[in-house]
Amino acid sequence: IGLLSSNSEALPLVLLEYGYSNLPVVCTDVGSCAAILGNHGSIIEPSNPKVFAESIMKLLENGERRLQEGAALNRRIKQLYSIDKVVSAYINFTKSL
Repeated sequence: IGLLSSNSEALPLVLLEYGYSNLPVVCTDVGSCAAILGNHGSIIEPSNPKVFAESIMKLLENGERRLQEGAALNRRIKQLYSIDKVVSAYINFTKSL
């Protein structure tokens, strides 16, 4: 299970790493976390340790859910943040200048 408990983030690269590693994720709703995860992880309001812990426990108690969420996030990360997608977007951006 990948965990990110922050009060502040910009683009948390660790979420991309968790996704590439097929990990289910529990993280706080800061910066771009929700945009990266979409609906493929547990997004918790910052400074709410009780709900954060409950989300972790739900994953610990359900192995099938862990596998499904990890695989879904992996597909999302590869679809949106793979090197091919990022380079292609950058090339298109520079051509538009």
